[in-house]
Amino acid sequence: MIRPSSIFASRTRDMRLALKVAVAAGLAFVLATLAQLPQGYWSVITAVLVVQGSVAGTIVAARERAAGTVVGAFFGGAVALLHPQTVLSTSLALSLSVAALAFLAAGRPALKVAPVTAAILIVATASPGGSFDLVYERIAEILLGCVIGIAVTFAIFPTKLHHELTSEAEEIAREIAGLLGDLMNWASNPNDAHKLLGAHDRIRRRLSAFERAVLDARKAPGSSALGQQRGALVRALWRVRNDSAAIGRACAAIASADMPDVKAAAKAALADASQRLMAAAKGPHAAVPPPAPEIRRRLDEAVQALRVAGAETGRDPARAMAALSLAYSLGALDGNVAALAERLSEARAA
Repeated sequence: MIRPSSIFASRTRDMRLALKVAVAAGLAFVLATLAQLPQGYWSVITAVLVVQGSVAGTIVAARERAAGTVVGAFFGGAVALLHPQTVLSTSLALSLSVAALAFLAAGRPALKVAPVTAAILIVATASPGGSFDLVYERIAEILLGCVIGIAVTFAIFPTKLHHELTSEAEEIAREIAGLLGDLMNWASNPNDAHKLLGAHDRIRRRLSAFERAVLDARKAPGSSALGQQRGALVRALWRVRNDSAAIGRACAAIASADMPDVKAAAKAALADASQRLMAAAKGPHAAVPPPAPEIRRRLDEAVQALRVAGAETGRDPARAMAALSLAYSLGALDGNVAALAERLSEARAA
């Protein structure tokens, strides 16, 4: 079953992130007000946007936000200063500037806010009272928010990137192990389909977030090697998760079929894989047993008997193919669970 502890741990991280964001927003407002920045709300917005769950994620977000703001501010400020202040010329300059910066920002996350910053400055300087001072003010406001975001992330619940990524991978592995233990029952019962879909959705969302964290780690200063190493861990987790999805579809396909030996052997194989994966996720000194050979032998014999019976009677070819698919997916799961156990061991030793 899905472990409540893994869900609680995930919500704990969310609460910590919420506290960081709240502190960063309040501190940004206070400092922007004390510094008498004319549009201090940009400091607050920036602080809220750049604060991430990890130090590496915050540094990457702050760096990209600052780089995009500086490029957009100077580009937009230069265009605003040089073009004639008429409605037609301003609209033309605005369109061309945004198009040029959007082209430059394509595939470059560090520049994704540059078109927005340039557009705001061009429009603001075209209004009465607008001046080139807006460029420096906007840069100061954004940089203040970036600095506050980084400082708060370091000060409140700081976590080492290595420990955080490894811990999250272990929790995802435990959640997949829980799913494997319930997979046969849920996939075979239409009334439990929502449980299976919900579990897959949670795991998929956590894996996607973990993958983004690893990508951020590759961009963070001094963490590129760590990010590359964790990339292998991400791929191993996805393979096991995809195996579980394939097995679930095969189990659903044979749910109403009269093949008790195949179902019993598959359920035993899933329980064995779940136990091995749970052991792999426990910690650095956990012993991960190999796949039980007698379980695999029972499954192979049951599937072979089904193939022989199908060849003799010519009945249920689709369900026989589903049983073959189930056996193949369970074999792939055995290998991928072993590979994931190795990747987790490497991550702890790094």
